[in-house]
Amino acid sequence: MSDSITDEQFEFLLSKAGLSLTAEQKATIKATYPFIAAMTARNAKPRSRMDEPAHLFIPGAGVVA
Repeated sequence: MSDSITDEQFEFLLSKAGLSLTAEQKATIKATYPFIAAMTARNAKPRSRMDEPAHLFIPGAGVVA
């Protein structure tokens, strides 16, 4: 994923999301795009159902007697 986005791509994404923002809001959000792209790339890898920590059950774990 690219670390930059064109103005046309950015405006398209805003319209798809139904957002109507001021120029200042757009500039703030567009400045965060490289971070969002990096986070998306990290989270895009396939995971199995068992990768979810909430699916673990360890009897007696966390029990204080």
